[in-house]
Amino acid sequence: MHLYPSLLAANPSSLHETVTVLNGVVPGYHLDSMDPNFTPMQGLSVDTINAIAQWSNHPLWIHLMADDPATHLDRFIVPVGTRVTIPVEISGNISSLIKAITARNWKPGLALKPGTSLEKAFPHLAHLDHVLLMGVEPGLSGQPFMPDVLKKIGPLQGAIASEKYTCSLAFDGGVNPATISLLDKEGIAFAAVGSALFTRPDLPKEQLLKNWNVLNNNGKE
Repeated sequence: MHLYPSLLAANPSSLHETVTVLNGVVPGYHLDSMDPNFTPMQGLSVDTINAIAQWSNHPLWIHLMADDPATHLDRFIVPVGTRVTIPVEISGNISSLIKAITARNWKPGLALKPGTSLEKAFPHLAHLDHVLLMGVEPGLSGQPFMPDVLKKIGPLQGAIASEKYTCSLAFDGGVNPATISLLDKEGIAFAAVGSALFTRPDLPKEQLLKNWNVLNNNGKE
């Protein structure tokens, strides 16, 4: 399982330095972009996300938590192959949004809140790069892990395998040394890690890299 640092949890005043430190060890970055109509929390600004795309040549994974994602897509200046995840709970035309993301040579994904039924994602699986299972309610870093979400993994894997689809499973929320091994065994392909990596705002470079190494060693020192 690949871990992506969720930069919303990092210190915003030293974000450039953080990306510079992590560029040598991470596979990519998870970037939360939030619309107040969808979640009350504030995410990374479009300008910040576009800047991160300049600071690193690693793949980006944008979780676009917006009630109307279509109005945001043209504002992103990010590389080909960027993953863009949208909420399955929105009222708009999801199929059209998936096509719009794909037309930009990005990789579309659907995110499901903990209480959302898997069936909402099933009609779109053939056209997705990934399905993101949320282990917490979206918007606030550091929430406790909701273990019942794990019950969705088996049925989702079965639906993908039965039709020979190629989309992967992703996870966000409550990813920490106690849950990483479990998610890996369950077949999650990649996951976002926030507060378990960025354990305090003034984190020294050495401790940041140590935290990263522990997380990538299934929580072992």
